[in-house]
Amino acid sequence: MPTPRSSPLRNAPAGSVSLQILLADSHPVQRLVATRLLEKLGHRVTLVANGRQVLQALDDGLPDLVMLALQMPVLDGLATTRAVREREARSSTRKAGSPNLRLPVVAMTALASPAERESALAAGADACLDQPIDSARLGRLLELVCALPQGRNAHNGPEGARDFDASRLLEQVDTDWDLIERIAALFKTSSSRHLHNLVQALERGELEEAEFAAHGLRGTLAMLGASQASDLAQQIENATARQDAAAANALLPIFEQAVGHVSRVMDSATMR
Repeated sequence: MPTPRSSPLRNAPAGSVSLQILLADSHPVQRLVATRLLEKLGHRVTLVANGRQVLQALDDGLPDLVMLALQMPVLDGLATTRAVREREARSSTRKAGSPNLRLPVVAMTALASPAERESALAAGADACLDQPIDSARLGRLLELVCALPQGRNAHNGPEGARDFDASRLLEQVDTDWDLIERIAALFKTSSSRHLHNLVQALERGELEEAEFAAHGLRGTLAMLGASQASDLAQQIENATARQDAAAANALLPIFEQAVGHVSRVMDSATMR
C-alpha cells in the first residue's frame, strides 16, 4: 500500500486547502449531492461505487481522505474500512521505522443509529457523517478529521477508548478551536486529579471516595462523547457502590488506558 501523505489541513486555516477525496457510494443521488458539496468547499473528488473499487483506487495512489457509504454492494463500508486498516498494518510491518501515516476515513450512513456508528469506529473509521449530508457539518468534520494525528497508532487506543470520536465535540462547540483548547486543558487537569483520587481510594479501600471519583470522570467522559470510556467509569462506580472492591480494581487498568487515550486525542485535536 502506498505511503499516505501527511495531512494537508494540519496547521492550516479552515477552507484554505483543497483535498483530494476518494468518495465511494453506490447511490447515484447521494453520490451527486456529496460530490457537489465537496466541490463547493474547494475539494477535488474521485468517484467509485463500491468497496472493491476503493481498494483498487488505493493501489494506484492514496488520496488525502476517503469518504465511503456503509451500505454498498460487492464490499460494504465496514469491510472496506477494515481492509484499509489491515493493509496499513501489513505495510507497517514491512516498513519498520517509517512514518506509515494513517489514511483518514469518514463513514457515511443514512441509518444514523448509535450501533452503526460504533461499528464504523470500531472498524477503523475516524468519524461518521449522517446522510443526507449537511454542508456546514461536512466542512467542520473534514477540518477536524484532517487535524487529528495520522500516525499508524494514532487511533489504536485501548478497547475502552476506540469509540472516541472528537468530531462530535467539535460540532457541539461550533468549531470554536479556542474553546476546544480550553476544554482539553481542563480535561487533562480534572481527569488526572480524579484518576489519582480513584487509584488512591481503591488502594486504601475507601470505596465511597472511589465512587465519587469514578462519578466525576464518568460525567466528563460522557460530555466529550467517549461513551465506552464513560461506560467503564460507570462500571467502576457501580462496583464501588455495591462494595465490590475486587471488581473495581479489575477494571482499573483498562480504564486508566482509556482515559489516557482520550486525553491524547484531545491534545492532538488542538495541534492545528
